[in-house]
Amino acid sequence: MGWVGWITEPARALVDDDVVALDAGSDFFLADTAILLHPQDAASLRATVERLADFYAGGFGGPSIVMSPWPTPPLDDLGCGLVGHPPFILRPQGEAPPPDPDGLKIVETHDARTQADWASPCTSAWATRECPASRAGPPAGTGRERDPAPGEPGAGHSIEGSG
Repeated sequence: MGWVGWITEPARALVDDDVVALDAGSDFFLADTAILLHPQDAASLRATVERLADFYAGGFGGPSIVMSPWPTPPLDDLGCGLVGHPPFILRPQGEAPPPDPDGLKIVETHDARTQADWASPCTSAWATRECPASRAGPPAGTGRERDPAPGEPGAGHSIEGSG
């Protein structure tokens, strides 16, 4: 699972038989992502969500999201709510990605400006009342405010289109 490896590299991670979760220290909820690793019945999912709440409470805080390729029961009583349908792409491991469309430029994110360029459409597109559009990166005062160097955890990629 490429996503699992990607999300566990740069920050605090929780990995068990049910879920893999990342606390990137961001106030952007898609940066603090948990992914269910298999379908779970209501009781198991409640226990997983409670473990996630404890995990995120022990970190930098901020909103988070649980992604699941399987249906989940309502968890409103645990403080969870539906936020829509962010992109969730699953590909078999080792499959070659499709070719880049004409006019697409992939830019490595390595400073505050390029990270903000990447996060801006995401935070705007999936903002909710409970999780308004927010800035990218670790919260101020965490000691993690500096820009990551290329190749360092926290550096990523931004996509620029023509037009």
